[in-house]
Amino acid sequence: MAMTTVDVSLTNPRSGRNAPLRDTVSVRRLTPTIGAEIGNIDLAAELAPEEVEDLRQLLYAHKLLVFRDQERLTPAQHVRFSAYFGRLEKVPMGQCHPEHPELVLFNSGAD
Repeated sequence: MAMTTVDVSLTNPRSGRNAPLRDTVSVRRLTPTIGAEIGNIDLAAELAPEEVEDLRQLLYAHKLLVFRDQERLTPAQHVRFSAYFGRLEKVPMGQCHPEHPELVLFNSGAD
């Protein structure tokens, strides 16, 4: 499946400013109504406030964002990235990460 870049320039409804993503990030719409795959982004790196706002705008527009190829993302980096979108809560069910109870661990059964 080829990754295509689309125009993701969005207007922030709160500030009215235009928030284009960095030139290196690609966005591919997954369905006509929901979802976008975000490519060429390293979630292990700290993001600038403008980049976080751009991702928030994409989440607002697409309702679901998919980030592939993030194998090197540590649990601490995953928590940091997730916190860009709001306060994290500890889930009282399921298996949680021992050092980061905000992360619920899932096992697909595949090796």
